[in-house]
Amino acid sequence: NTFQSNVGSATVDADSLCAGSAFGSGSVANSVVVGGKIGKVEVTNCLLVNVTARRVVGTGGILYNVVDDSEEGIVLSDGDVRADVFLPEQGHTPMRSSLSTDGGKAWKVKVCDNAHSFEDVYTINQNADVAVAVKQQREAASKVQHGL
Repeated sequence: NTFQSNVGSATVDADSLCAGSAFGSGSVANSVVVGGKIGKVEVTNCLLVNVTARRVVGTGGILYNVVDDSEEGIVLSDGDVRADVFLPEQGHTPMRSSLSTDGGKAWKVKVCDNAHSFEDVYTINQNADVAVAVKQQREAASKVQHGL
């Protein structure tokens, strides 16, 4: 259940899958982590994809493309969703939502105190250079990884 991963002293239960990930310590239960680079992980019933952070703790959340260098790390409550985007002019922009949010109905609404609506992000990214956005994400993730 761990493929091409270095889980450090973290435990990964039989109901979890970790691929291409590295952890320092913690535990992963009933979760999927792909491309995670996390210092301390304590997750249950979570989906984490391409997450780089000092610490991720929570139950029942989803993280996608997240880079977080805060000391306190990411604390997920049941149903939390976060997907970070790297916008051409604004740079790193965390977008938060919840499993109960219907993105179609909330398309034009700034939910969860986001700086932008989903429509805003879509519009801003219409002419974005994907290579520049990927470079911004990789540079941000690299800085965090060096501190793990």
